[in-house]
Amino acid sequence: MVQMAQRAGYECTTVNYYLANKSKVRKELAEEFAITINQAKKLLLMLVYGAAMSEDPNAAIPEEVSLDVAKALYGHPFFTDMANDIAAARTAILKKTRVFRGGIKNMAHKVMKVSKKKDRHLLAHLIQGVEAQALHAALVLHTDQIHLIQHDGFTATTPDLDIAAIEQAIFDDTKYRLTLELDARIDFDLRSALFDTDKFSIPTHNASQAPIHAGFSHLTVD
Repeated sequence: MVQMAQRAGYECTTVNYYLANKSKVRKELAEEFAITINQAKKLLLMLVYGAAMSEDPNAAIPEEVSLDVAKALYGHPFFTDMANDIAAARTAILKKTRVFRGGIKNMAHKVMKVSKKKDRHLLAHLIQGVEAQALHAALVLHTDQIHLIQHDGFTATTPDLDIAAIEQAIFDDTKYRLTLELDARIDFDLRSALFDTDKFSIPTHNASQAPIHAGFSHLTVD
C-alpha cells in the first residue's frame, strides 16, 4: 500500500513511522492493551485491508481482541493516526485509479463494480490483484517446487528456491519491490510484503513429509 500511495503522490507518515519502528510499536500496543505482539501486528494490518473501527462484536477487530479492547484501541492516538493515514493513502490511490464502465480492474484483471462499494473494499481489491500477480510470478519460476498455491500464500517442497530470481520476476510483473525472506515457518505473508516490511516469508518443508497447508489467514473486513 505504501508503494501504491507513493505512486499516487501521497507519502504515508504514520505508516512509515510504524515501518521504521515495528517492534517498538507492536510491543507498546501489546503491553498497553494486554494482547499478543502478533495480535498487535494483525490489527494494524487489518486497517490496511479495510477493517472498520466498528463496535459490532462480530466485526474483524472486536472479534480478534474483544469489544472492550477494540473500543480502547479506537481511542489510542497512534491507532487513530494510523487509520487516518491509511484513509488518506486510500483516497489518493483510488483517485488515480481509472474507473471504466462502472468498475475498477486490479492487476489480476478482475473487475469490481464501484457502485455501493466502500473505498476500503476497493483498495483491498487492488492490493489483492498485486498479490495474485506476485504469486503467479513465483509459480512460473518454480512450478515443480511450489506444491500448493492460494490467493495469498503457497507451500514449497524445498528451501532451494532462487530468491533473487523470484524477486526480480515479481518486480518485472508488478513493478513493486518485494524482498523475500526464507524460513521454516508455515507463514507466507504476502500481505505484509505489500505493507508491513516489504518482505514476505515462504513456508517450506521437506519433500518427504506430508504436504503442509500454508498461507496467510483470511481477514474479515466488514
